[in-house]
Amino acid sequence: MFTINVHHYVHLLPGQDGSDPVLAALAALETKMVQAVDDILREVQEAKGVQASTVTLVTGAVTILQDLKAKLDAAVSASDLEAVAAAAADLDQSTEALKVASDALAAAVATDPPQE
Repeated sequence: MFTINVHHYVHLLPGQDGSDPVLAALAALETKMVQAVDDILREVQEAKGVQASTVTLVTGAVTILQDLKAKLDAAVSASDLEAVAAAAADLDQSTEALKVASDALAAAVATDPPQE
């Protein structure tokens, strides 16, 4: 029985620096892909922040409308015009507060629009 040893040596031609253009291209592609994934993850985080703000805004609006309905139902059933007027004033305040919150959310989205 006998053993065969195979040795493979890579010899550079004079003037070559040992870099492989295919490996260099793959490394550049990998760098671009990692950057693209990082950009996507950042945009997802930003979208989650906008979504959370939107959910908070909508939840606040629903709560305000439910409270207003309860006040109006009570005022109408008691035929209390002063209570109806107070509910209308509450509606004006709530509408203004929601407008301010909505404008702030719109401004935050406008200052950092989604990137294409």
